[in-house]
Amino acid sequence: MELIILILTALIITLVLGAIVATHRRKQGMDKQTDYKALYTLGISLIPLGIIFSATVSPVFMGILVIGVIYMSVGLKNKDKWVDKA
Repeated sequence: MELIILILTALIITLVLGAIVATHRRKQGMDKQTDYKALYTLGISLIPLGIIFSATVSPVFMGILVIGVIYMSVGLKNKDKWVDKA
């Protein structure tokens, strides 16, 4: 029981600090553009990983497959905003 309280406290502190840092960066105008091509690539990588893990380890890993599909579809939807950095 003590371990669960410790983990939840650490999670809450991490989320609060992340929100503070994000707010501070936004106020200073340090917003970055989203790299939709990277989201597409990450989605393409996560889909087979989710399939393999859910088939061999546990169906709980189906979430990785779902996240991969979401990332891939967001990247494809915004294909006109892709930027080549090469």
